[in-house]
Parts: sequence; structure tokens; C-alpha cells
Amino acid sequence: MSISKKITAIAASAALALTLCLGLAGCGPDKEKFTGTWHISTMDGASVDQSDSWAGSADMTITLNEDGTAVLETSSTSLFGNSSESVNATWEAKSDSECSITDDNGDAITGKLDGGTLSIDEGGTALTFKRA
Repeated sequence: MSISKKITAIAASAALALTLCLGLAGCGPDKEKFTGTWHISTMDGASVDQSDSWAGSADMTITLNEDGTAVLETSSTSLFGNSSESVNATWEAKSDSECSITDDNGDAITGKLDGGTLSIDEGGTALTFKRA
């Protein structure tokens, strides 16, 4: 085989390999389905009232950022006082319908996407979030 044919064959192989790599890079889960802020809507099937009332209010949000970082925030007000907590975490899309959220301690939870809701089972408690 002549040198020009070898160079052509190597160039064609390299172009094919590059095309294959670029094609596979775009085949991962769709992170955009998960990114954004999610507000709690139900806990164990019961609606969570996030509005203020004489008895108090509660709120929980999960923010999943494009860069793989996440923030879990809870807040509540009651006759006995106010409280809030914020936890930094990381997240990744495992598939187009499932993600994993891991806090700074390495504890992970799985979120399942179904239409416009994100469901999480945390210690036997079923939490459902809706996009803000």
C-alpha cells in the first residue's frame, strides 16, 4: 500500500472515530428535564400547604443546577417559632426519568421524574415536588 493510501486510510479512520465519539457524547440522559427549582406539593399523598395560616406554614424546595450542584432547603413557621435549613448537594441524571442527589455526607436519594412531578422516597416518606 502506498504512503498516500495509508494516510488517506488513517485520516478516514480518525474522522470516523471522531464522529462516533461526538455522537456518543450527546447520548446521555437529558439533564434539562431535571434542572430548576422544585417545590414540595405532597407528603405521603397529603397536600402540603405552603401558605401562612394561624397554625404556621412549611416549605421544602430542591434546586438542581445545570453544573451538577444542588441545594435542598426547608423552612417552617409556627406558633413556636421559625426554622430553616439549607443543605448543599450534588446531583446527576441517571436516565431520562431518574436522578441521584447526594449530600455532603455522601447520603444519596433517588428522584423519579413522571411528567411534571419529581418523586422522592426518603426513609419511607413519599415526597412529591412540582417545578416552580
